[in-house]
Amino acid sequence: MKRAFWTYTFFIVVSFLVISLAIGWIAHRYTHYALEEKIRHDLETIVASSLGPLAQHDYEQIEESVLLWGQNDPTIVVLRVTRAGGPVLAEFRRDTDSGHVMHFERSVSVPWGSKTVFELKCDISEYETDVWNSIAIFFLLVGVVTSIFIYVLWMILQKMAIRPLQKEV
Repeated sequence: MKRAFWTYTFFIVVSFLVISLAIGWIAHRYTHYALEEKIRHDLETIVASSLGPLAQHDYEQIEESVLLWGQNDPTIVVLRVTRAGGPVLAEFRRDTDSGHVMHFERSVSVPWGSKTVFELKCDISEYETDVWNSIAIFFLLVGVVTSIFIYVLWMILQKMAIRPLQKEV
């Protein structure tokens, strides 16, 4: 009887852990996707705010905007505006030794101007750490809840089925 209990317990625990891992992986992918969308949106906002000054050849305004964006967003590692095949019009750079950097580029052409490339690199290591910490906490909670569930189920099973059957025999 105890062997059957431990077999079922093992099966339930492994099942819950596999389900927890799957949920954790899905949460990580969803968060990563949401972060990509946020960074793309930021890049599009930077591009949109630079189109006017770019069309007017107001490079000082573009440089001010790039520096302001870079200083206000601590995740930005590199924000660069470059003429295609030409000089760098504006650049913000922050030192980082993170291995978790997302990189996006967007090219735009304005009338009577050449193509301009906007480049944005963001450090996502803080987000990665937060996601993995949340997954670890979730995994731990599932383990605790599963253990309590198994214990309560075993007590109920013993009280309602096993003990009455033992008394009958």
